[in-house]
Amino acid sequence: MEFHERLSNQLSNLPGIVAHQAFYPIRFQHFNKPENAKLSAVGVHFFRENEEIHLILIERSEYDGPHSKQIAFPGGKKELYDKNLEETARRESIEELNLTMTNSKLIGQITPVYIPVSNFEVYPFLYWHTKIPTFDLTSNEVDDVIFVRCADLMDDSNQSNVDIQISTSNQLNKIPCFKLENRIVWGATALILSEIKELLKRI
Repeated sequence: MEFHERLSNQLSNLPGIVAHQAFYPIRFQHFNKPENAKLSAVGVHFFRENEEIHLILIERSEYDGPHSKQIAFPGGKKELYDKNLEETARRESIEELNLTMTNSKLIGQITPVYIPVSNFEVYPFLYWHTKIPTFDLTSNEVDDVIFVRCADLMDDSNQSNVDIQISTSNQLNKIPCFKLENRIVWGATALILSEIKELLKRI
């Protein structure tokens, strides 16, 4: 059975909030999602290279906003013309990276994550690429594309707690994170990765 089939078989019983909890920044632990949360979606893109499974992360460009320079998955808010959130994840992946989707298969959706600082509810969709996807950094929203080995995600030594300076006057202390490809991955992206890690443990 192929990787994407084995992963798909695990999506009927998601670890969800339990997997997220280990990576909640302390100040977000008691937030409840409001009724007016904005809908968004991200694409988690898996592929095989040199006999190893990888996934794609991006480094967002610097801008005057709460997610400047953060490590994330390609994605964004749902537009009125999107038929559904899966279409949002697919469209945003193409818009931000010009990512090739012709050789991709939808694996399924995992647990949404709420981001209090921007009031977005993020729906992650998993894709399997039968060929190494190509991309083109033409968007001004993305500075870099990062290929992460799933073996590194599974390595517990790549989990840590760090202090993060988010502005000249605001530092977050002992934030749980992943350290992947010399990047600090925290916040909503870490929550999603934590659930993916738990799913990968099963296959």
